[in-house]
Amino acid sequence: METTDLATDLAAIAERIGKGDRDAEAALFERYYRAACAVARRHCRPNEPQVEDIVQNVLMDLLQRLRDRRIDDPRALPHYLQLSIRNACTSWYRTQSRWQSSAEIDTETLASEDPPDEVQARRIRNACVRELLAELPVARDRELLRRFYLLEETREEVCLTLEIEESNFRKIVNRARMRLREVIKNRGPRELQIPS
Repeated sequence: METTDLATDLAAIAERIGKGDRDAEAALFERYYRAACAVARRHCRPNEPQVEDIVQNVLMDLLQRLRDRRIDDPRALPHYLQLSIRNACTSWYRTQSRWQSSAEIDTETLASEDPPDEVQARRIRNACVRELLAELPVARDRELLRRFYLLEETREEVCLTLEIEESNFRKIVNRARMRLREVIKNRGPRELQIPS
């Protein structure tokens, strides 16, 4: 199908969805579901069980926008869908990270025999490190450094979880640390967000 035919076809489907045509919604879903899953898998960890949920949420949001006629140019649907999936994957991992971070802090505070000021200092240090890690462009680097240094998981545990060959671990962790150094260097004098 030529680009102009595809654009015309997308415009027609969008128009039909705006008029409440359920068959057009099913056609759009069928057309993009597999491609959307492939895009999501590129932005998620290997074998991430949430891929289908993320894709379904994005497609349902897209359908709602088309029903409400909130997308001006239907020709941009493929690009819009790609960006939406990438953003949804990033958002999902950030939410997971925040939930895990608060759970880790609460567990640490309850279980620690250290004085409260030392626990608070550790919380501040860890929050600063997490903020820096969040700026790393590669998701695997963020997760690798978080697990190895903040959660103090063993090399074997990290390799198993992230599906890394143990023989490559040293090289991969060194690259991740180099990227983190770049983030710190490029960050400049900006202040970190210190938790209260």
